[in-house]
Amino acid sequence: MPEGGQVAIIVTDSTADIPPGLAAEHDIHVIPLTVNFDAESFSDGVEITHDQFYARLVASNNLPTTSQPSVGAFEQLYRAIGNDEPIISIHIAGKLSGTIRSAQQAAELLPDFDIRVIDVQSTTMSQGWAALLAARAAKEGKSADEIEALVHSIVERTRLLAALDTLRYLEKGGRIGKTRALLGTLLNVKPIIDVRDGEVKPFEQVRSKKKAVARLIEEARNMAPFEELAVLYSRNEEEAQEFAQSLNEIFPAERIVLAEIGAVVGTHIGPGALGFTGVRKNK
Repeated sequence: MPEGGQVAIIVTDSTADIPPGLAAEHDIHVIPLTVNFDAESFSDGVEITHDQFYARLVASNNLPTTSQPSVGAFEQLYRAIGNDEPIISIHIAGKLSGTIRSAQQAAELLPDFDIRVIDVQSTTMSQGWAALLAARAAKEGKSADEIEALVHSIVERTRLLAALDTLRYLEKGGRIGKTRALLGTLLNVKPIIDVRDGEVKPFEQVRSKKKAVARLIEEARNMAPFEELAVLYSRNEEEAQEFAQSLNEIFPAERIVLAEIGAVVGTHIGPGALGFTGVRKNK
């Protein structure tokens, strides 16, 4: 146990896309972002399921918007769980969302609490791995200082690559021009994105989903060995399972976590995405 018997409490947000069973098993507190379809608002993963979200996304003419948890929501959570234990609060990149700023402002309102707010410089299960491994360390009795250092190490060692099935949602969100989106549709271009340094960056464009998967496998081989590995998908679970099996040569397939991308990231990538995020081993 840490000095004084204090066990750190782990907080993250719904963009981490940790499968609910895993979050519960590791006692991770997940604060939801909000998804807005026109005048209707839903707490991500609480008031709207993945099934409901993607069905509405595909049917909607307008792209939904998302908003971070309020400062008050964070303050309420911290007060409810903090007591005398330190809190490690692990969140989506500040360049992608205002969530971490809300967390920081809430922490500033609670000067008597030991709250460590960490920007993982990424999102989805890259963020999820930081929270999960922090929670494991907490259960092992590591101190808050040790867990904080571990999370920063995980951030440095984690990579995320994903192939998108369509450019439609990036175009609808104003992230790329309409001409480029049309070109992508006509040529069946599958863009591969790389989430690094808190930003979504273009990695490569290939002509088919099959070639995209081959490139992802090749890059996973280049990045191996991994301490942990997750396959990311949006609606295409069977394809994700096949992809996980294809990675068995570099990481045991039965240990790969399959995580469906939730509403916040899903708003911009749409259905049919496939990718991986792994924590590389210390060399």
